[in-house]
Amino acid sequence: MTRSRVYHLIVLASSILVLLLGGVYRGHLNRQAAAKGEEVRRLDAVLMSEVQQLKAAFQKTREETVQSAARAMSTAPLPWMVSVTAEGTAEKAPETQTYRDDAQVARETDDEAELCGSGILVEDQRYVLTSANVTAVHTRLEVVFEDRSRHKATLVALDDESHLALLRLQRTDRAPTVDGFVVDDPPRAGDWVTTVGLSCSGKRSISLATVSSVHQGAPGESNVWLISEPLPEQDGGAVLSLRGRLAGVSVMLHEPRETRQVCIPTDRALAIARRLRDRSSSPPGGTIGIRVQGLSKAMQDYFSVPEGVIVVDVTKRGPAEKAGLRRGDVVLGVDGEPVTSAERLVERIRRSQSGTPLKLSVLRSGGKRELAVTVASMELVLQANQRADIDLADASLKTGIQITDVRPGSAAYLVGLIPGDRIVEVDGVPVASYNDLSNRRPRSHPDRGQLCLIRRGSRSFYLVVKGWDFAS
Repeated sequence: MTRSRVYHLIVLASSILVLLLGGVYRGHLNRQAAAKGEEVRRLDAVLMSEVQQLKAAFQKTREETVQSAARAMSTAPLPWMVSVTAEGTAEKAPETQTYRDDAQVARETDDEAELCGSGILVEDQRYVLTSANVTAVHTRLEVVFEDRSRHKATLVALDDESHLALLRLQRTDRAPTVDGFVVDDPPRAGDWVTTVGLSCSGKRSISLATVSSVHQGAPGESNVWLISEPLPEQDGGAVLSLRGRLAGVSVMLHEPRETRQVCIPTDRALAIARRLRDRSSSPPGGTIGIRVQGLSKAMQDYFSVPEGVIVVDVTKRGPAEKAGLRRGDVVLGVDGEPVTSAERLVERIRRSQSGTPLKLSVLRSGGKRELAVTVASMELVLQANQRADIDLADASLKTGIQITDVRPGSAAYLVGLIPGDRIVEVDGVPVASYNDLSNRRPRSHPDRGQLCLIRRGSRSFYLVVKGWDFAS
């Protein structure tokens, strides 16, 4: 009994000793781990500090390299860059832009203005590629070379998808022969580039920009979006890589709340210039005598159609009028093919030969109908109009109610109406007095707004206004 008790006491004491020694050992290990953890954290902090220093040094070196390249380009010769000055009538806002099929340049303009931008000599330096914004007025075009010499130019054609325009220099001015540019690869997202422009006096301006994104469209139709502070004189100017090579052409896209800058890559820009040149050298095409406007989103909702164009004017005694086409009709298709834009419809008509029959799918008063029209020769129509001095606008467009003031923030203000505009029709009904206007009531679907025919200067266009009060 005594031995058994002693044995159990020895076992118990041994267990307690083992537990005590284990606790001591575990404490020792924990202290070592804590010490190692502190060392690891210290080493991590030192390493992160060194990485931050390396990144700052790399960023500083990169910025110095970019700034050095930009400074070099401020003095480098760019004889293939020119300044473009345009005087004449200003272009309408994109949503109210109208196109006519019986004029050499289909896109129409409005009020007197003067614009200045930049351009690039292309096609054996007989042409200038620039932004369509610069040629929004094109009655008088003048090109200023780097040597400050001035030379007249004429507008050849516009490309609405890229917002580029092609000018032809009048070689009788003996424009100088200059060295051409070196083409670089298209910029990639994150690249630094420089945008260069020339003022009306020929003074150069340079800005640094970064590529925010690259929009890949169809093959050869990519756009490069830039992050920069847009300068008017750089519209149509050069976008250069840091190696000083031409990476693209700068174009300003004027949106309702901001102006964004896009770079049209050089290869695409040159291909567009060749296409515009070739198109201008072809003989005059056909016409049916219409002025049309693309459907905005509000107009698509108003007519409950996904696409189409609205007829703004019809030439008196022209093919379209003879076929029964009226102002306010919505053209949905031609020969079974949908009409997606006013420019494409006009281009389709102008590509047609005189005598070509076309079948138009038209929406009128909520119902669809088919109209057969025969294309006439644009050359003969232009000659006839010149001889007769015909005003193609409908005489009824000279009536209506003139807007004297537009309250900021109102529905009329938000859609772009300005003092001096004349409201000619509301929902297809002519308005000749203030009573006509104030008595107009929204359609059965007031959320769709009211379709208004507006006269601004010598041009007319449609707008949909939602939630306005005619009587106020």
